[in-house]
Amino acid sequence: VREAVTQLGSLLAAKPLTLEQTLPERPITVQGDWAKVKQIVTNLLSNALKYTEAGTITLTVKQAEDAELGSVLEVAVTDTGVGISIEDQPQLFERFTRFRNPLGTTTSGTGLGLPISAEYAHLHGGTITVKSEVGVGSTFTLRLPLVARPPAVEPGARGALAA
Repeated sequence: VREAVTQLGSLLAAKPLTLEQTLPERPITVQGDWAKVKQIVTNLLSNALKYTEAGTITLTVKQAEDAELGSVLEVAVTDTGVGISIEDQPQLFERFTRFRNPLGTTTSGTGLGLPISAEYAHLHGGTITVKSEVGVGSTFTLRLPLVARPPAVEPGARGALAA
């Protein structure tokens, strides 16, 4: 998580944004592919930067309990960006899906970051969920089991929406 933040530091400095971080005093360890977990966090932070022109991005890392996964590493990235309409949210984790920015501005990307991140989370037995409102912002939450386990959902599932 810290390396992902460092990697995106210059992009963060280029915008009138504040990054608020709540990190645990001691590291939380999960079993898995370090590079893939870092890529998930980098993608979530990068999207928050891409869709937030000004305001705050909040990164929260903690150990939590999940009804399906048990003890998990929970990484939540919350932004005060443009948000995602409720109609668009079901397609967020589909490859090559791009949405019209509610503010009418153009953003770069291929529509692969979230689907790949969701697949990596799935391969680690975890999930990515989203809560979002247009004009308010979004929260993407990664949950990875602290104990290695097989994927928790059917193969091919790309992510989940939080109610």
